[in-house]
Amino acid sequence: MTLAPAIVADCLVNLFGAVGALVLAFETQRQDPRGPMTRRISFALRFVAVMFLVRSLAWSMESALALHLADVLAALTPLVSLFVAEGLIRRHAQRAMKWALIAGPLLLVAAKALPFVPMGAVSALLIVTVVGGYASIAALLWTRETGGLTDAENASVWRVLLAMLVLAPLIVTDFRSIWPDVPVRLGAMGALLVLYLGFGSGNLRASAGERAATVLGFGAIAALLALGYGAANGWGELAQMFRAGVVALSGLLCAAIFSESRGARGERNRPLDPLLRARTPAAFEAGLAAHPLLSGARLLSGADLDHVRHPAFRTLLEETGVLRRDAAPWGRPGIDDGVERALSLMTAHDATDLVLLTAEPLRVLAVALPPIARDARSESDIHLARLAGEIAFARSATS
Repeated sequence: MTLAPAIVADCLVNLFGAVGALVLAFETQRQDPRGPMTRRISFALRFVAVMFLVRSLAWSMESALALHLADVLAALTPLVSLFVAEGLIRRHAQRAMKWALIAGPLLLVAAKALPFVPMGAVSALLIVTVVGGYASIAALLWTRETGGLTDAENASVWRVLLAMLVLAPLIVTDFRSIWPDVPVRLGAMGALLVLYLGFGSGNLRASAGERAATVLGFGAIAALLALGYGAANGWGELAQMFRAGVVALSGLLCAAIFSESRGARGERNRPLDPLLRARTPAAFEAGLAAHPLLSGARLLSGADLDHVRHPAFRTLLEETGVLRRDAAPWGRPGIDDGVERALSLMTAHDATDLVLLTAEPLRVLAVALPPIARDARSESDIHLARLAGEIAFARSATS
């Protein structure tokens, strides 16, 4: 059986959506297996994944039973989403809203079972249930009591609302009865956007601008891939290029969710930095040797500093704590004695940073970071090494 290009694209986009939902479901469950909000989110994500898988199966096999099941699952998604929304705002929705979201899927099942109900009425009922359900959830989130939530919780709700605003028009494309000529159904891609923007592991500290820039970057890559597809196939049908772009964007979003979940898991599983446990100079040096970025740092003292020992150099270190080479001359004239000695010491040891550990006696850590490793995390590691060294040598001096 040869599948039409539109069906192939629909199935691929939904498979990517299912994988993205399952990855986040397992990651969420692993972080807090007994948390009440975790159970809500994990259940909803698994439900959405099953719906996407059933839809892919139904479209690829053209099974009437699977198509009916997929429609019922789609009608239930607003009710499942309400289950999560209530957890986000920490209050229950009105009973009338709950009963309406329950009645929609039940009426759909009844309409499908009655042979005299026209297919147009069944499709209209499904559309009203899904679109109306999500609209009511958006209204519930919008009218929440912001004062009863933390800033982080309110930020999460805003992300979900923004994602739902993007999702709403994309869901409509899933109903070919009202949009028969759409090249590819976009509901699953919209769900991936919601998952990535609202629940992705790498977005907890990212600003709205950063998240939007990332998605725009994915869109640009997908567009280039679609253009490449068109060039390789003789610039054929425009709809097929659009399908290629949507499949590429869905794949990129799925891969981003997967890679961020893996990265977040690795970060959480990373053992405690040995520098945090250093209470003696020997333990501090052992912690430096075991550090992935600072293992090449050199601890300088005594004769190592004779050629730069000067009150101006000591004052510069005490005022700054950490001297970065690219920040020279650190607010002083370039001919300042302290600046000249600091740069000389950096050149002698090919150091990117000088870290003051103790002023009396003078101990300096010369750090050589690769350019690619210079980021906020490496800066934190350097300052952590400074504090750990101060504590270790201070305890050694008083014991």
